[in-house]
Amino acid sequence: MNMTLVGIDDASDSPGTPVTLTIPSHKSVTLTSDDLEVGELEGVEGQLDSGTGKWRLMISSDHPLSTMHWNEPLKSTETDEMRAKSLNR
Repeated sequence: MNMTLVGIDDASDSPGTPVTLTIPSHKSVTLTSDDLEVGELEGVEGQLDSGTGKWRLMISSDHPLSTMHWNEPLKSTETDEMRAKSLNR
């Protein structure tokens, strides 16, 4: 499945470029805000860049998909990697 994410910030701007990636059948992908802003992941093209305030994401794909999100800050002792591992138990 091919997926594209476009970010719009609180200033109604869309800095950077759309983020595109391909997700194999029956697989999932976890992306952090840093992954989307910097865009240095293998298989991911584009980067949202940094914007103002909160973001809205517009997601499109060539197949039906379900998305999940988090809107909570990390605990001071927790990293994104630790959180991802705890979700995949």
